[in-house]
Amino acid sequence: MQPTLNQQVLVWATEASTREYRPLSLATIRKHLSYLKWVLPMLGDTTLDQINEDSLHDVFDRLQTRITQRQRSLSPQTLESILKTILLVKGSYRDENGRVVYLKRERKINRLAIGLLSIERGQ
Repeated sequence: MQPTLNQQVLVWATEASTREYRPLSLATIRKHLSYLKWVLPMLGDTTLDQINEDSLHDVFDRLQTRITQRQRSLSPQTLESILKTILLVKGSYRDENGRVVYLKRERKINRLAIGLLSIERGQ
């Protein structure tokens, strides 16, 4: 069974900071975690195999609703960074043999399908 996004975030943050080849700085990891704070309440208990265009569409639809209600404005660039961070964490998952489960081509998301490209500056 695959881990949830919450579980994989912990694994990713630990591995990214301690790996031998180009480890991420603590500041970079904090930046990614700050992006994830927007989606973990909605996607945190979702297993990695269930994170797809449909589930991401729901999440970004909720985030856009927050923007239009002026609860807190997120720029299109921030929304793109949130998506990239989700895909980065998902892509870090390895099976019991140490093989990457989600290859780069399998992690591509149609930004129009999830409603990300429909966000314009100033909305």
